[in-house]
Amino acid sequence: MTTEISSDNLKIVKISNPSSHEEFIHCDTASAANLAFLKRQKNCDVTFEVGQEKKKIQCHRSFLMSRSPVFETMFSENWDTWEGPIILPDVEPETFDFFLQFVYGDEFTANIPMAIKVLQLGVKYDVRPLVQK
Repeated sequence: MTTEISSDNLKIVKISNPSSHEEFIHCDTASAANLAFLKRQKNCDVTFEVGQEKKKIQCHRSFLMSRSPVFETMFSENWDTWEGPIILPDVEPETFDFFLQFVYGDEFTANIPMAIKVLQLGVKYDVRPLVQK
């Protein structure tokens, strides 16, 4: 027996007073939705400790894996036994933030010195669409 899905048998639940950090954001494009998802920090499943200041940056393995064979391999092999954040002491937090903006939404900075640093991360993690910019 197959159940048809229609608006008559769907129940919509509204959460009263959601915190601003978890509030759903409607977007016109997939890239804008992806960036909003990153900004909301909801359901993050990986933490990076970035730079000398050890800034904690959370994101989603699936986005990283979808753009980088390096991350795909890293997160596929023995990920269940990994404990703690991934430490990137040689990357500035601002650079990693711009890198994530590209990974999630194809946004690229026009700031030349920053673009060079972001491109270096693109090479390191084999994010070919970024490297081809």
